[in-house]
Amino acid sequence: MNKIVIFGAGNIGRPFIAQLFSKAGYEAVFIEKDPIIIKALNKFHRYRIEVKDIHSETIWVENVRGISSEDPERVKFEVSTADIIATSVGSKALTDIYEDIANGILYKEKKNEILP
Repeated sequence: MNKIVIFGAGNIGRPFIAQLFSKAGYEAVFIEKDPIIIKALNKFHRYRIEVKDIHSETIWVENVRGISSEDPERVKFEVSTADIIATSVGSKALTDIYEDIANGILYKEKKNEILP
């Protein structure tokens, strides 16, 4: 299964980015600081989106999990094994994730040099 790593499990990451990629068959791994969101993602591995319109709809987003942004080794591993990396954090938080993204990419490159 392909994997997308999404920095931020807020109003863009969960209902928009993860929903689209989950529907396309990806596992969505959120890098998140809120322990309550991480716990819920890892307990249920899915969540619902309620679309309120003329024709209301419930959408279930499947194959999701959460990783604490406070665990740099785990974040590095998840980034290094991702097919796609996305960010859905505010502009002020971007500087907080640059290093994590860079470390994951460098780790992936280092692993590829060792593997035949």
